Amino acid sequence: MMKRQLNTEDNADAINQELQLDVNGNRDNNVGIKRAIDDSDLTRTDAIKKLRTLQSDRDRRANMADELKDDLANKLTLCKQLEQEQYHAHE
Repeated sequence: MMKRQLNTEDNADAINQELQLDVNGNRDNNVGIKRAIDDSDLTRTDAIKKLRTLQSDRDRRANMADELKDDLANKLTLCKQLEQEQYHAHE
């Protein structure tokens, strides 16, 4: 009877040890998954930041292009006016 009880306790201890190892393995796996998620979030955040910077640069360049287009249109109008004035001056 005593031997059976000792064997049962030994078996229970062995099962507890296996379960503890399993829990530790799952915990380590969960930590790894959490770290991967954190890395993914950082990568996503960096990508969003770069995208916003690129959009800002694109908007700035588009505004510069619009200003240049308007400036050239004004200069073209002035050139045409000057050409007309010179044409009328030589008549």
